[in-house]
Amino acid sequence: MEGTKLLRAIIETAIDGIITIDSKGKIESLNPSALKIFGYKEEELIGKNISVLMPEPDKSRHDGYLHRYQNTGEKNNRKGERSKRTEERWISVPLQAGCK
Repeated sequence: MEGTKLLRAIIETAIDGIITIDSKGKIESLNPSALKIFGYKEEELIGKNISVLMPEPDKSRHDGYLHRYQNTGEKNNRKGERSKRTEERWISVPLQAGCK
């Protein structure tokens, strides 16, 4: 299996939610597990800033976190973040930052 196809198959079948964003924090893709965890449909999130899944104060600070990471490589050392589901319940999710 070609490397890209294999990676896509792994992401699509992972039990962990995986969300990719562009350099400005806009959501590019979500795997089925991420959609299930957050309770959204793909078309509701693609192109929106990832911060729509975060409560305050992280929602307002996220673009700054992203900018700092891009400029310094310094990750936000949080063990988990609260994130919003469609029905306005908050869940705690672990985060991992990485670059393409």
